Amino acid sequence: EAASVVEAPALPDDVLERLRRTRLDGVQALALRSVVSTPKVSTFAKEADQLFEALDADSTGLVRRNEVLRLAHGRLRRVDLELAFDHADLAGDGVVTKDEFKCALLATRGDLVAQLVDAAFAALDVSHTGKITASDVMACAAGLGVKVDASDVQKWIASHDVAGDGELSRDEFQKMMSSVADSEFRAGEKLLTKL
Repeated sequence: EAASVVEAPALPDDVLERLRRTRLDGVQALALRSVVSTPKVSTFAKEADQLFEALDADSTGLVRRNEVLRLAHGRLRRVDLELAFDHADLAGDGVVTKDEFKCALLATRGDLVAQLVDAAFAALDVSHTGKITASDVMACAAGLGVKVDASDVQKWIASHDVAGDGELSRDEFQKMMSSVADSEFRAGEKLLTKL
């Protein structure tokens, strides 16, 4: 007697669209990770956890491309999947962890990101100077157990530093974070080697 194959439920269209729009660089993910557990996003975090568990068909705690393709039931182009994975897989190891997934999914929620900008700025402004420096980013990353490359952090600061003073003001940070959920956002260099 042939074993019956249970077909996985399809991903909702809105989730597929959010995966298509995911654009996130490493320090933006670090900023989001620093606030992803705050009460403002507790409902979102629960929903993200449930969605991650649905995507993690083999219950390994990791999501792989083939799992997402199987659940998309042909409604997600391979190029969209590759693009979403390129931005969600911050460690570059070919799989997406729950934390990586939550950060990438949160990036598609401009409404929540806007509410979290102040908390994310405070989390990154480790020196409490009212500006974010490269050493602040390094210290925040270390506190979260995330490894970042100092030269990449310097490049990231420079790419968003409109004033050219080597630091990010609250305004510069807010403008950078407002681009997180923008469908036209051009992802920066990947800064995280471990999330």
